[in-house]
Amino acid sequence: MDMLSEAENIINYKLSDPTHEKDICRLGRALSVPDRLQILRVLQDKPYSVIEISSMLGLPVSSVSFHVKVLEEAKLIRIEYKPAQKGHMKLCSLGTILSTVFFTKVKETVEDEIKVELPVGCYSECKVSKAYMADGKGFIFRENSSSYMLFAPERIKGQLFSFQSGFVTYNFPNLFILNRNRRRLSFSFECCSEAPYYRENWPSDITVWINGIEIATYCSPGDFGGKRGIYTPSYWQINSTQFGLLKKFSIDDKGCYIDDITDNKNHCFDDLHLDTATSIELKIGIKEDAKHMGGINIFGKEFGNYHQDILMILSEN
Repeated sequence: MDMLSEAENIINYKLSDPTHEKDICRLGRALSVPDRLQILRVLQDKPYSVIEISSMLGLPVSSVSFHVKVLEEAKLIRIEYKPAQKGHMKLCSLGTILSTVFFTKVKETVEDEIKVELPVGCYSECKVSKAYMADGKGFIFRENSSSYMLFAPERIKGQLFSFQSGFVTYNFPNLFILNRNRRRLSFSFECCSEAPYYRENWPSDITVWINGIEIATYCSPGDFGGKRGIYTPSYWQINSTQFGLLKKFSIDDKGCYIDDITDNKNHCFDDLHLDTATSIELKIGIKEDAKHMGGINIFGKEFGNYHQDILMILSEN
């Protein structure tokens, strides 16, 4: 089956693809009964056996077994068999975290696009204050760590990079020289403000530069928490930063953009001088004279809500 999978627990179906029809029908059938929605709600907390679900919801064991089978066929739950006093116990847990059905035709990846991803810890220059970095298991360094930890080899594994002020720089390969018809350059990454714990109303002016050219400043509305991010590790406290927003900064022959909406026409593609540059430099930071000095969190693919690192896209206009 030709699915567009970003991760094992995220599945996208396309109505335009005949091979997806049976799966879409199974998904619709699974979600059409309120008792099955209750079962999914129960499993949001932790895995349970069929007997435990039956007791919690006041449903017959036979009914729960039938509903579980339908949900499993739709990939909404996962079944494991654990040893028990008498044989084995069927343990149910959530399967797919996100199932999406595209009712309109999905535009396939453009062949003329070149994409390169860099981990959030793979920076080449870093001048920041009050910084910390975490990966899927714990902190790599904290705010009170020695400054040399900013360039410790372990930083490459980082999945959440936070700092209050300053900037960080990433160097990408200059692939423009391979095809000079690609004259639109974009960078995409998940980010938000950095507040104590989390505060949804905590604006921060986040500026992006490419090869020393100021592209645009995005005012992040806040620092998001209270609800675990899709990829945020279970050890990370729920009252801390959990996820951000996926933002895209672009430049082409006509100007500069945020999320494909024109932000300004102060610069154009030629100002980057990619015909002579050895690399493409992305700089992300908080300007010293920013109106909102609210810090920044930059997320990797194993933290937050989006399964991607810092992504560079070079494409035709």
